[in-house]
Amino acid sequence: MVNPWAVLLTCALALTMLAPVKGWADGGPRTALVIGTASYDFGPDLRTPVDDARAVASRLAALGYQTYLASDPTQPEFLTALAHFRVASAQASHVVIYLAGHGLRWRGETYLLARDTPMDGSGTMLARAIPLRVVVAAVSDKVRTKVILIDACRDLPHGADVMVGAPDATEPHAPAGTFMLYAAQPGAVASDGQGAHSPFAAAVLRALSQERPLPDFARAVRSEVVAQTSGLQVPWSESSMLTEVRIGGG
Repeated sequence: MVNPWAVLLTCALALTMLAPVKGWADGGPRTALVIGTASYDFGPDLRTPVDDARAVASRLAALGYQTYLASDPTQPEFLTALAHFRVASAQASHVVIYLAGHGLRWRGETYLLARDTPMDGSGTMLARAIPLRVVVAAVSDKVRTKVILIDACRDLPHGADVMVGAPDATEPHAPAGTFMLYAAQPGAVASDGQGAHSPFAAAVLRALSQERPLPDFARAVRSEVVAQTSGLQVPWSESSMLTEVRIGGG
């Protein structure tokens, strides 16, 4: 079993995994990490996450974020990306994380699946996944604006009822200054859609074209996704923001 915190500590100085996208110079006040996983070693591939990630990364870079992009990472590579981003964001006052790929919600906690995560419904599946709380903790070393966007399913995978060794958990409470927007409500599937991008990614890209307060940004994304999916998918948000924060721009 891989210990996420051991990997984070071991890889804290590993700065080669991510592909930087042009944006602010190093040390700028805004940073973004974008991870898309479409290819899986032990389960069905997805159609849009890597293209979604590239488009979102490009858009955030154009908005002035020093942006880092990773595609189809294994669990160690995913955790290395988080460690790298934590170091790169040491002086940042505003961070954005966008994650796209397979996900699940088990006993109240959301997990992201890496390229090498088994999809057999066993305890090993959870051990080789990435708990969302680890992602949140990676950028919660100090109070600052943290916007986390998760385009992943939040339901139980086939066979999850036979998972063993999974501790009881609850969805992590957002630390101060955090805004989290999920692509779907708890227990629901996040669709790949039929277009070039998933419904959630397409809505995020459109909403980023105009500067607006975060709650308005979330409402714009939610309205578009609900319309595109005939109400089957409802983006869900959680906020512990301390001040008004705006995102996006022309």
